[in-house]
Amino acid sequence: MEIIYNLNSFIIELQNKREMHACTISLKNNTVKFINSQISLLFPHFAEKVLADRESILQELDFVKNNLIELIYSLNGRSRINAENVSKSYIEKLPGIHNKLWLDANSIYEGDPAAESIDEVILAYPGFMTIMIYRLAHELYKLKVPIIPRIMSEHAHQITGIDIHPGAKIGSPFFIDHGTGIVIGETSVIGNNVKIYQGVTLGALSVKKNSHM
Repeated sequence: MEIIYNLNSFIIELQNKREMHACTISLKNNTVKFINSQISLLFPHFAEKVLADRESILQELDFVKNNLIELIYSLNGRSRINAENVSKSYIEKLPGIHNKLWLDANSIYEGDPAAESIDEVILAYPGFMTIMIYRLAHELYKLKVPIIPRIMSEHAHQITGIDIHPGAKIGSPFFIDHGTGIVIGETSVIGNNVKIYQGVTLGALSVKKNSHM
């Protein structure tokens, strides 16, 4: 049976949904910009200008920190975490993320006879791009930042065809070869020195949860 809505009740329904599920309109687009700013910072291959001096790098780190604060505020009360403290902790994690990613890139270069250089891996391998975004999103996930890590992982999924939940635990180095159709779920635990090919699904788990529409 078709349900007929009148215009007034429809407007009220839209108002209620906006109050219950409000995030700023720019959250998704700004999260993608946040991803790109970090990748440009960690890997000069993607930067519009190379940050060669200490002051420029410090300014860029401060820019990333402030961007994260703004993103958390964009959740409009959907998170009780302290944006300033979380952003500070996240910046402190970037050196470790950077180190892991270079190990990942070197592992791909050493393990793929078709790779001619680490620079080629960084610039042209979708598996490495996905690993980059995963490792960034994973730290935010551990800091209990809601929604934003999932937007990051879904962006990686859209551009590479590889789906890694930010809650998955993945060691280093990690090598995704080809990668199309790989799904790594939240419950997955992957050790060090692992190589995965296309079409693999890990961590599938069915759960029941109460629905809140």
